[in-house]
Formats: sequence, C-alpha cells, structure tokens
Amino acid sequence: MANDEAYIAESAEGRLALRFGPNLSAILRGDADPLELLFTDDLLPNLYRFGMGADIGYEKIQRDVDGMGHKNPNLKILEIGAGTGATTIPILETLSYHGEQEAGASRFSQYMYTDISPSFFEKAQDTFKDHFDRMVFKVLDVESEPADQGFEAGSYDLVIASNVIHATKDLNVTLMNTRKLLKPGGKLLLFEICNPDILRGGFAFGLLPGWWLSSEPHRKWSPLMYEHHWNDVLSRTGFTGNDVALRDWPDELNHMTSVLVSTAAGLEVGTKLVGNTLLVAEHNSALQQGVANGLRAALLDSAGGDTPSGLVTIVTPDEVIDLSTQESLCIFLPELDHPFLSNIDSTAFELVVGFARSIRSENGSFRFTTLALESFTEPSLVVSSTVKAKPATTLQPREVVVEDEFTERNGVLFINRVVEANYINDDIAHRTYLQQAELQPWDVKRPIKLTIASPGLLDTLKFVDDTEVTEVLAPDHVEIEVKATSMNFLDVMIALAQIPENFLGAECAGIVRRVGSSVTRFKEGDRVWAGAINSFRTYVHTNEALVQFVPEGFSFEEAATLPIVYGTCYYAMFDMGRLQKGEKILIHSAAGGVGQAAIWLAQLVGAEIFATVGSPKKRQFLMDEFGIADDHIFSSRDAASFLLGVMSATGGTGVDVVLNSLAEESLRTTWECMAPFGRFLEIGKRNIIGFGSLPMDPFAKDVSFAAVDLLYTLGPNLLLARHLPRNQIRLSPWRSVNQLTSCRFAKL
Repeated sequence: MANDEAYIAESAEGRLALRFGPNLSAILRGDADPLELLFTDDLLPNLYRFGMGADIGYEKIQRDVDGMGHKNPNLKILEIGAGTGATTIPILETLSYHGEQEAGASRFSQYMYTDISPSFFEKAQDTFKDHFDRMVFKVLDVESEPADQGFEAGSYDLVIASNVIHATKDLNVTLMNTRKLLKPGGKLLLFEICNPDILRGGFAFGLLPGWWLSSEPHRKWSPLMYEHHWNDVLSRTGFTGNDVALRDWPDELNHMTSVLVSTAAGLEVGTKLVGNTLLVAEHNSALQQGVANGLRAALLDSAGGDTPSGLVTIVTPDEVIDLSTQESLCIFLPELDHPFLSNIDSTAFELVVGFARSIRSENGSFRFTTLALESFTEPSLVVSSTVKAKPATTLQPREVVVEDEFTERNGVLFINRVVEANYINDDIAHRTYLQQAELQPWDVKRPIKLTIASPGLLDTLKFVDDTEVTEVLAPDHVEIEVKATSMNFLDVMIALAQIPENFLGAECAGIVRRVGSSVTRFKEGDRVWAGAINSFRTYVHTNEALVQFVPEGFSFEEAATLPIVYGTCYYAMFDMGRLQKGEKILIHSAAGGVGQAAIWLAQLVGAEIFATVGSPKKRQFLMDEFGIADDHIFSSRDAASFLLGVMSATGGTGVDVVLNSLAEESLRTTWECMAPFGRFLEIGKRNIIGFGSLPMDPFAKDVSFAAVDLLYTLGPNLLLARHLPRNQIRLSPWRSVNQLTSCRFAKL
C-alpha cells in the first residue's frame, strides 16, 4: 500500500489525481479554478511529457519522424498547439541525432512552434535555444483561416498535433485548415486519445470548458474519437485517412492513445502508367514467371481498371533486344534464381550500383533504378518490393522527389542518405590533435617569437622561446628590442598557407640593444625602424643596411609601418618604374598601406595619380586625406569600369606607370591601361604563384612588365637594399600610414 501511494505521488498522472481529487467538490461548486490547479507548478508540463501514454506514444512518434527526417533532411515542420513543448522535445532530439544518438547536422530546415496563445513562447524560446536559428514562434488558431494569420499555404512537409485537434469545435473545419498548411504529399502526425470510454482520458480535463467545445453530434459527450472516426474525418477533409495507426497497447482493455499518420492528398501518386512496361523473365523459370505474372497484375491494379492490359508485357531476354524500349519501364527478373551477370557476388553487385550512378550523373533524364533484394525465394515479397520501388518515370509526377536506389531487408525497403559520421570526425580530430598552447603571463624580458606549426590552421599560432637571440651577433648586424611590428597582408597570406613562406613579420621598430663590431652608425639606445624577417619576436638581429632612425615625432607603431610599404613603393616606382614629374600613375587598392605610401611618394615627385578602391568609404578617405579628385578614383571591384574610366580620363592614351596588386582578370584588364613606353609593376604574388598568363599585344607599345618583391631584394641583393634607405631619405618628410590599428603582443 505504501509503495502504491509513493508511485502515485511520483507519477505525472498520480500527481494529477492527488491535485484534483481533494478539490473535485470545490471545482464543481465553482469555489476552485481547475486551470489554476493545472498551472500552479510543473504539473501540466510533466503530465504532457511523461503521462497520458506519452512514454509509449513519443517513442513511436520519434521512430516515425526519424524515418521522415532520413528521407528528407530539410523537413519544414509546423506543430499545432505546442504549448509546454512536451512533444517538441523528443522530436527535436530525434532530428538532431543520427543512428546511435550521435550528434550530427539537424535534419530539418524550420520548426514552426505555434500555439493559440503566446504565453508559452518565452519559456519555450529558452528551452529550445540550441535550435533557435531554425525555430519560429508564432500564434496560430487552427480553427481560423491560416492564410489570414500570416501562414503560407502548402509550405510544410510535416504538421504535428499532440492531444490538441480534438479540443476544437468542428473537426471538419480544423482539419481542412490543417490540410491547407501542408504540401501535397505532406504528412499529418496526430497523437490522440483514441479510446473515449477510458476514464483516465477525461479525468481533470473534463472539468475544463475547452473539453466541451465540440459541436458534432457524435462528440456530444466527449471530444475524443475512436481510430475509425479519425479515419472518416481525415478522408473527407483532404487527407488519405489513417495511413498508419500505432497503438500504445494492442488490446482494447488497455488501449488509450494512438499515433495516427495521414497524407495530404492532392497529387495522384502511383496511379498512371506512362509508356510500356516490359517484365523481362526467362520462360523456363517458374520463379521468374510467377513474379512476372504477379507484377503484371499488381501494376495494372495500381494503374486503375481502365488501363489497357497491353501496356504491361512479359518478354524474354532475347525478345527484349528486338523491342523499342524508349519511354518504357524495364524490370529485369533473371537475377532472381541464378546469377545472370557472370556469377556476380554481393561485392561485385556494387559495380552495378556504381554503373547506375554514373548513368544518372551523365544523363539526368534517364532513370536507372536498382533494387537489392535480401531474399529471392518468395515471389509475393519480390512483387511487393518491386511495386514499391517502381521508377518515378512511370508512376510519379515530376514535382515529387524520387529515389533511385533501394535495399530490401525483412520485407522493408531502405533508402540511402549521406549523414555525418561523428565517431569518424572525433577519431580524426583525436589523431590530428595538436598540442594546445599554454597560456602564460607575458614576460617582456623573456626572448620569444611567434610561430605557426601548421600554416593554414590559425589555432596553431603560438609564441615559443627564441634561442637565436643568444647567438653571437654578426659584425654588421644590429640587435633591436622590438617595440612594435606591423602585420601586412603578406603575413595573413602566409598564415593561411596561400603563399609558400615560413616566416611571420618583415618589419619592426624598437630600441638598439647591441651592435656588431663593424657597425658605426648606431649605438645602444637609438630609436630605429628596420626590415627584418620574422619580426614578431622580442628581439631581432638584422643587417645595419636595413636599419634607419625613427623620424622625429613618430611613434614606434607608426615607424613599424615604414620599411615594407615605403621600401616596396620606392623600389617599384623609382628604381623599376622610373616615375617622373608629370607622368600618370595608376595605383590599385590605394587605401591600403602600400597604396597610401605610393600616393604620398607620387605626390612628392608631382605625378598625376589615378587610384582604385574597394568601397565608397575608402573613396572618400582618399579625397579627404590626399586631395585626389573624385573623377580620378575608380572601383577595384569592377575591372571594366576602371578601364573605361582611366582611358577616358587620359584621352585614350593610358597611364605611364601601374602599381598593381590585383589578380586574374583584373590584372589583365589593368594591362590594357598601359600607355606607350609604360611600366607595369606587379607587387602581388597570387598570379606569379598561380602561373598566371599575360596577353602579349601590349608589348607592341614598348611597355615593360616587372615583378617587385622587396623581401627578395632584402635577401640576396643586399647591395640594392643598402641603396634603398638612402634614396628614401631624400624624399622626406615621412608620412605615416593612416587608419592604424594596434594591439599588444600579449593580446595576440
């Protein structure tokens, strides 16, 4: 007795009985509110989640929804009367997992969570926050026209209603409105109490006014209906009746709830034969002939009584060779009782499947369907499976998504889908796991450098101890304590593995800490900037030829931007491009660091500047900061536009010098902008690394094409590198690159 009382107190329906039993008289007298008793705590959510047959019913719902999600991983779902979300929880659990509860991509595109009142939505939004990007919460009164409430007709693959449809006045109206929400062929999944005589069904809820809303005569004493009543009302409201009825218990005594699945009628699926159907069977095989005769009868029956019997013909393999098979369905049966394809085994059969896939890939209009049967010995099973798997060209309208590969197991047809294999993902992640960098306090005195273990994987960026700083300093080298280093687009490309280099950073600014024995220009404590490979480090060693004093008034951050951008621009524009006063120069991506330096240097020598930028904001920046005229600025994203603009502005002549960083078609279009004797200066790397091509006809105008890579110049051509800083100094005063963003190394 004590155990029974404990069970009642702990179960959802037991708690309901304990809550309403003592208050029954007060409710009937009007002294207590049944709704208040239901909503006082978590009684109602627990009842819907774990009581009223939910434990068995939801398991059946999950299996059915799992199959739907497998067939169509982009399900668009609407739930009517979602309320507390009790039914939503198991459905989303099912559609968020594959197989043995392995998380994968969600198998639905949208879940429309509706109720007649918005009062449930706030809590539901928190409960289902993990699916928030795929969920929509909206009020729906299913007894009213859905379109008038903002719902698109015929847009849902699946509509779910759990113990809610019965609580409406007129089921004919309710279900016709529900049908309007579904696509033709869409599914309605109902979870209902289908035994009106059982006392548990009406207890407590019979005390609510909503229980007595029904206006139909057969629902006068209860809104609940038997399965056959549901079949009748579904059949006359645009559905196919009870396609499936899954009971909680098979016997009438214990039966309370059923899961009903019905299809939205509208498309005549499987009712018409198009062209001839040829059943290929050997005349001396009783099994093949039995299956062929059974198939012929089943096909004609499914097509309707007025279908000419001549549309389905039984022929032998020899006879089919002489027949026209265009617009015909051929069902090949000789494999049933002996290996027709040269003793083919199950592994070799996959060659047939692969061959079929190749045919379908190369000719989309050709339907080649394969059906792998587990057993060939039962003709009725073969007939049933073949009819179900019949190709879509004969029985399906073109709008219906069709299947091309079937496998039969124990009388059930299976279809294949690509799904995420999380256990494989986890295994690969485990095998390729890279040791995580350990977060430590930043120590300014500890020599470290930035490295990337695997270029292309940004999470492998880390600082490591720098042992090079302890090496003997070369006689012509300077040791600089780095105060700032710049990050250029080149560094980004290296980190992303777009350029085959193995360093990060090529310029810096800081304070001289040591000098080599032959160095006379610098001493300890000097503020300098320098070109230095691998400059993301505490200390750098670099040749004194690549070092200059920080200009007066410059911060270390500003000075760190000078070496590469100004070195590149000066070397390209004056050493290679021989830019003169009055000449015309086109500078691409002019709002970037190199672009700004190029504009400044070109203005110093008096060249006429044309520029391209990637946005209106950058256009305005050039106009405000450098005073470049609006009609001299073009879009770098529209090659045809800047070609037309440049040629128009130069009277069809073109420009004398191009400083190019664009790639592919934009580069080739820029090549057409050259004036006679022009100099094209390529500072980009993508076309060079990608073996890009270049039209030859502009060379007829005596133009030249030169690639500029300052990092190459700073390496083997050190004599040229010594020449660069001195020439740059003659073009002082320096101007820093605008729009700098700086951060501390410790924040990287």
